[in-house]
Amino acid sequence: MALRHAVLAALLDGEYSGYQLAKAFDGDADEEEFLRRGERIGPYLTCLRGLAFEQGHRNWCLRIAAVLRERQTTSAEQ
Repeated sequence: MALRHAVLAALLDGEYSGYQLAKAFDGDADEEEFLRRGERIGPYLTCLRGLAFEQGHRNWCLRIAAVLRERQTTSAEQ
């Protein structure tokens, strides 16, 4: 589980790109070439969807944390 979290954190923080994910699936192909001609794009597409979901979740969490911090600061000032 720790490895999954480390990989996910690296993806979310932008340390890996779609191109690097494509290389993991198909050697030296760039992302567009891999999507046009790759033999097994299903796992890659699933990974992209999962990444988009996790990025959305991360963005939501960051937004909620900012809202709660702001509310706490506002309450402390009153």
